[in-house]
Amino acid sequence: MSFRVFAFVAAALIFALPLIAQFASAFAPPAVAPPGEGSIIVPLREDAASQEKAGGIWVNALLAESTVRMEPLARPACSAGIMYFDKDEKRFYVCNGTAWRSLAP
Repeated sequence: MSFRVFAFVAAALIFALPLIAQFASAFAPPAVAPPGEGSIIVPLREDAASQEKAGGIWVNALLAESTVRMEPLARPACSAGIMYFDKDEKRFYVCNGTAWRSLAP
């Protein structure tokens, strides 16, 4: 290695190392810890387990503001606007506020 190449590399290191050290020492960690549990919304899971979500949810063009249950274990309590699918009868039912009505003709 020639003296010129060695001198150039040495000079580059002499000037670069303090700059790198300055950038590294300029990092300051956050003064406050990130928000803990209870202050963030838990995301929806993708598994088959049941779950609840507060507030509405959009699924394609369907907006669910309260309860949408497509395959319940048993017929849910009748409350106006709730819809469910009875897999034994293979029919959708909707509650009109007082009784369940089949959507099938």
